[in-house]
Amino acid sequence: MTAATLEYVKACPVCQHPQYDAFLPCRDHTVSQEYFHIVRCQQCGFKFTNPRPNEAQISSYYQGEAYISHSDTRKGLLNRVYHVARRYALRQKERLAAKYAQGQKTLLDVGTGTGYFLHTCLHKGWNAAATEPDPQARQQALRRSCQTPVFVDVFDPCLQDKRYQIITLWHVLEHIHSLDATLERLKQLLDKEGSLIVAVPNASSFDARWFGASWAAYDVPRHLYHFEPAQMQTLLQKHGLQIVAQKPMWLDAFYISLLSTRYQGGRTRPLMAFFIGLWSNWVGWRQKGNTSSLIYIIKHQ
Repeated sequence: MTAATLEYVKACPVCQHPQYDAFLPCRDHTVSQEYFHIVRCQQCGFKFTNPRPNEAQISSYYQGEAYISHSDTRKGLLNRVYHVARRYALRQKERLAAKYAQGQKTLLDVGTGTGYFLHTCLHKGWNAAATEPDPQARQQALRRSCQTPVFVDVFDPCLQDKRYQIITLWHVLEHIHSLDATLERLKQLLDKEGSLIVAVPNASSFDARWFGASWAAYDVPRHLYHFEPAQMQTLLQKHGLQIVAQKPMWLDAFYISLLSTRYQGGRTRPLMAFFIGLWSNWVGWRQKGNTSSLIYIIKHQ
């Protein structure tokens, strides 16, 4: 893909300031091996990929067996580790959703991928639906969920009159081109007493600073935005939403560090990744949960 096919973001997605500085060039280690640039807003400090593939073109950057959330491959050490960690994480995610559901177990999983979380929730008695834009991943999710509705996106007309007690986005918000429109739509779909649960990588974590351009969670160009807590709060307030709790994702530091060592040195270094992940979690704990990835619990203002 050439630069002529990329789109330029003219203003900061968080504060709309029109000026930004170059921050970091990063390589797409997963699919294309191309380089993309991350910039930083001069006013609020928000980091985002710019320029980026547009919505019509981005799908080609998800078409690779190495992109596990869509391919579901189990080949190689990293993918086997991912599947083991995911089984544990799915249970924890469902318990977290149940904690905030206030007895009303209605849930929409946005960007469900191949449908593992949707499947987990259905088996726990949730009245659940999901969205997934990728056709191949959506078909897998439909098979896994016994044909429970999996819509293309949150703008599907069938969702127009729906309201959900819980809406989840597990490492999804950083992928969405129409950020403001999507947040407005999520606000409409969320019950007045409901909770929006958003998990995203944390670009201010220790492992992000340690690995720099090799940090796997930059994941350009699929990750369009590189969130930190302060900018996340500003973005949500703009849409009449507020963060009521922030929770760490302890396992992410180890998996992201494992990938990052391979990107940094050409081979996976499990021992190094373990100690960097451990130290990142220690630093995050001391900083009140500023870990490699964060879960935000969000409600109406």
